[in-house]
Amino acid sequence: MMRIFIFGMMVMYCIACLGADYVAERRVAMELVKSNKLDEALAALTNLAAGAGTSKFQKSDALEQAALCASRLKQYDRALELAAQIPLKPISKKCRMNLMFENRKFKELIDEFKDENIENWPGDENTVGEGFYYRGMACFQWNDGTNAVKDLRKAAEYLADEALLGQACLRLGDACLKLNDEPQALDAYLKAIKAANAGGWIKSTATVSAAGILRKQGKFDEAFRILENAGAGKTEGYWGFALLCAWADTLAAQGKKAEAAAKYKEALALKGINEAQKKEAEKVLQSLSADVK
Repeated sequence: MMRIFIFGMMVMYCIACLGADYVAERRVAMELVKSNKLDEALAALTNLAAGAGTSKFQKSDALEQAALCASRLKQYDRALELAAQIPLKPISKKCRMNLMFENRKFKELIDEFKDENIENWPGDENTVGEGFYYRGMACFQWNDGTNAVKDLRKAAEYLADEALLGQACLRLGDACLKLNDEPQALDAYLKAIKAANAGGWIKSTATVSAAGILRKQGKFDEAFRILENAGAGKTEGYWGFALLCAWADTLAAQGKKAEAAAKYKEALALKGINEAQKKEAEKVLQSLSADVK
């Protein structure tokens, strides 16, 4: 809580330092980004960064957003050039890591930043958290579970951004699971669920994964509880289906095959599920029905 409070105070301080003109012009540029007018947004942000009297923080902020626009325009080299111009070095490095990760340059990111002392970056803690996040996520994608766990655990300590925190904890859980550390994986998944309290794919993915571990441990009531809290049986589509299937699998693990089959039928009746989900569920349902007979 203290870290989040400090980060919030720093954000308020930085916004106050931006000045009314910068805030207004930045808002216009970001509206262009939201409207997918990326060429116009890129021009507006680079002009903003070059403005007379622009502070280091303002220039860093504008160039970071400009670099992300260039990346979305598939101008990777231009994006890296803009990131290199960011005067505040931690933001410059974090932006470069972001660009490399988003463009799937995982090995390049790891090679360049493997010895980077991210924890000693000056500035706000969320920037430190993002640095650990991008390096940890690259390690995860490169199947380096040990370093992924180390960095993502650090990211979870520092991140104040709820979406990134949720993703960091989710992938931390996945990395721990690959290393056969179920207790740490479960802890990470439960933290992801809490971080993604508003809902969405992070919470649903973490819930299904956590329920799987609890089911394996024979903690059926706890598995049902988190599935219910995530909205199992109350939502449609891909994740509504996944949650109901996890519920059905938990019933099956209890030996309640008939109830599990009924739950799979309920899942198959949902709107918005894809063909792959249908085929997999029908296969499991056929097996369960054979066992019931």
